[in-house]
Amino acid sequence: LFSMDLVSTILNKNTTNLHLQPIDSTKWIEKMDHFYVAFLLLSCLFTTLVVTLSLLHLYHVLRFISNDRIQADLYYLVFMFPVTALCGVIGMFIPRAATFLYSCALVYQMLCLFVTISLLFNIFGGRKELSEHLRATETQINFRVPPLCCFSCLPSIEATEKNVRRVEWMVFQSPLLRLILEAANVVVF
Repeated sequence: LFSMDLVSTILNKNTTNLHLQPIDSTKWIEKMDHFYVAFLLLSCLFTTLVVTLSLLHLYHVLRFISNDRIQADLYYLVFMFPVTALCGVIGMFIPRAATFLYSCALVYQMLCLFVTISLLFNIFGGRKELSEHLRATETQINFRVPPLCCFSCLPSIEATEKNVRRVEWMVFQSPLLRLILEAANVVVF
C-alpha cells in the first residue's frame, strides 16, 4: 500500500506538458547564439575534412589492396569516422534526430569492431593460421590491457585455435548487445 501511494504521488506531480511540439530545426538555428553558430560551422569544416580524408583512404584501398575480402573489410573501416562525424553534425542541425543519429553512429562503430576481427582473420587466412602464427612467435593472449591493466590477476593464455575463437566471441558480443540496446533506446525514447 505504501509503495502504491509513493508511486501515485510521483505520477501526480509530473508536470510535463505533452502537447508541446518539438522545436523546428530552422527556428533552432535562427535563435542560436553566435558563439554556438561559430562552433557549428567549425564542426562542419572538420567533418568536411574527415570526409575528404576518408575519400583519400578509399582511393588508396582501391588502388593498393588486391585481396577482395580484405578490401571489403577496409571499406567499413575507411568510412567509420565520416559516418560518425556526419551523424554528429546532422544531429546538431536537427535536434529531433540527434538521439537516433547517435544510436546509428554507435551501431556503425560496433559493426566496425566486428569487421576489424573479420579483417584480422582475413589477413592471416583464418583462425587456425592466426593461432599458428601467434604460437610460432610465442605470443600469448594478454587480457591486461586498458581499462583492465590494473587487474594483475588476469592470466595470459596460450593462443590456441579454441582460445582465439573464445576471444572472437567475447569481441562479437559487444556489437550484438549494443545493437539490441540502441534499438531499445530508439524505441523507448
